[in-house]
Amino acid sequence: MASILVPRWSFKKPCLGPVTKRRPDPSFLLATAARMESSAVSGSTATEDPVVQYLVLRRDLIDSLSLGSVLRQGSSAAVAAIWENRDDPFTIFYCSPPNVDSMRKVTLEVKGEAQILNLSEKLKNGGIAHKLWTEESHKLLVCLASKPCQKSVVSSFFKKLKLCSAVPRTTLPLIDPSSTDEATQSTKADKLVQYLVVRRDIMETWPLGSIVTQACHASVAAIWEHKEDPHTINYCSSSNPDSTSKVIFEVNSEDEMTRLSDKLKEGAIAHKLWIEQPENIPTCLATKPYPEPLLSSSFNETNLCK
Repeated sequence: MASILVPRWSFKKPCLGPVTKRRPDPSFLLATAARMESSAVSGSTATEDPVVQYLVLRRDLIDSLSLGSVLRQGSSAAVAAIWENRDDPFTIFYCSPPNVDSMRKVTLEVKGEAQILNLSEKLKNGGIAHKLWTEESHKLLVCLASKPCQKSVVSSFFKKLKLCSAVPRTTLPLIDPSSTDEATQSTKADKLVQYLVVRRDIMETWPLGSIVTQACHASVAAIWEHKEDPHTINYCSSSNPDSTSKVIFEVNSEDEMTRLSDKLKEGAIAHKLWIEQPENIPTCLATKPYPEPLLSSSFNETNLCK
């Protein structure tokens, strides 16, 4: 039977009030994404030898998973690599003020599982700590994240890999691990979860690698800024760390994201609104980990990112 491609980029209702008519210039957003990737790769800005975290996605899964699943898996790997190396001096430098608001990540891609396993073996042999992230419900090895390292130390392991410049999917995925995760969350009221929110106008303009990078920035920053919080410790240090749960939402615009952030502040929900510099663009929002019932009421008008 022939498969039917269904457009994903549609909304039944606005997330937080009427949708603003003001939209950023697409060429400006695309130029910003290009700058972010090129500066992270070259390290040619403020620091000669910057501390950077590398994230590697599988191209075959990018073509199969929903955008929300790709963002969830990428940010989970980034957080796990940070948390497992939280006492490392470069991790502390990378995540501590004022560096946390200007952290550098590079999102790359390989063809498939064999290539990501080969890369992991090379990193092990080179003494580079990293996290291979497995999506448990489907037993998929989905991505890899290094711990933060000086670029001069780690870049040679990644120099032959391509930047992840794919365009986000516009059809329903072939595989969607999120369906299992969300069903599990709804049946476990005490399960800890982190919520992330991305912007649709950016998703429609930026390459996938840049979107994943923004989600990772926000997720890591929210975790690190609350690393002494009991919920964060339990979330990151569970007996099965690969089952840490994230839910990805989307809003239409910058205005909607800032309104959501204000709403969370009023409700005393701790979160990180990631502001991409030097453009001063709010790109992503991440809560600290909470029991799901404490978050759900604040997001009941916000759409899932499929």
